[in-house]
Amino acid sequence: MANYEIPFLNWLSLEQTKEEEFQMEVDTREILNSDDQEEVKRLCATLYKENWAKDQLIKSCLGRIGELEGIIIKNRNNFIKKLFRN
Repeated sequence: MANYEIPFLNWLSLEQTKEEEFQMEVDTREILNSDDQEEVKRLCATLYKENWAKDQLIKSCLGRIGELEGIIIKNRNNFIKKLFRN
């Protein structure tokens, strides 16, 4: 999908196979065509809870990635300083 100029951002792009896209479309249409309102309500509530949990996980992961990138930058800068001191 996206090919960012900054290589470390490439892992953020999501790519789906045609089969995955098709399956998502089939599943979505099944939900939209359902006449069972109680089932749709339960599905919606479950998806809301799962989405919230994934959001929390992603926030935590991105925070940790930021910390690690900071360490890498600091170590790289220290390495460069040592190179030019000698």
